[in-house]
Amino acid sequence: AKSISSLSGVNHLKMTAADAIPKISEILALRRKCDDCDGIAIWVSDMCVHELTKQVDIFLLAKNADIFRPGMAFVLTIKCNVGHAKDRFDDLTRNEVKRLEHVGAYGLKIIHLFSNRNGERTVMGFI
Repeated sequence: AKSISSLSGVNHLKMTAADAIPKISEILALRRKCDDCDGIAIWVSDMCVHELTKQVDIFLLAKNADIFRPGMAFVLTIKCNVGHAKDRFDDLTRNEVKRLEHVGAYGLKIIHLFSNRNGERTVMGFI
């Protein structure tokens, strides 16, 4: 079986997401010259961050770098590490969803997946 990283158009960037954003911009700039590439089609992030807002912060850095294809799908895991109650985790996640809506995200869904820990919520949508 082929490794995903061996497929055409796949670049494995072994670095933090914040450090990868400028590299992705460079890769896309080269591809835009050669192909009909208009950005990233899907963004999936389950990174381990200690600050609750960091997941959306990095997503917004990427959005501002203009690397997203219009209508791009995304999946983010929000790691709530403040409080102990389900309602608190849900409220904190809704605050992050409001930040996403403010920059044009739509079709947003908040899900507590079976594999999510108690304080984790998965947010899916488009931008």
